[in-house]
Amino acid sequence: MIFDVLLVVVVLSFLGRFVHSAWQGGSERAFPAEAELGRLREEVDQLNAQVRRLAEEQSFMVSLLSAPDRARLEAGAPPPQDSPTGDG
Repeated sequence: MIFDVLLVVVVLSFLGRFVHSAWQGGSERAFPAEAELGRLREEVDQLNAQVRRLAEEQSFMVSLLSAPDRARLEAGAPPPQDSPTGDG
């Protein structure tokens, strides 16, 4: 009789531990593939944001570098000619 009660108490304590860990973040241990997939999605989102930022920076730099040529064309001046170096 005492052995049966003790066995039931032990089984219930293990069951309670399992349920408690599942509710308190044990889902990462129970489903590691889903947690890894979530982390990969976050990293891809971060990489996407960085690529967008770099593309914006590149277009800004191109516009800065082409600004003198645009100003020269708007003023009606011809584009600069390469001068011969005389090294030939």
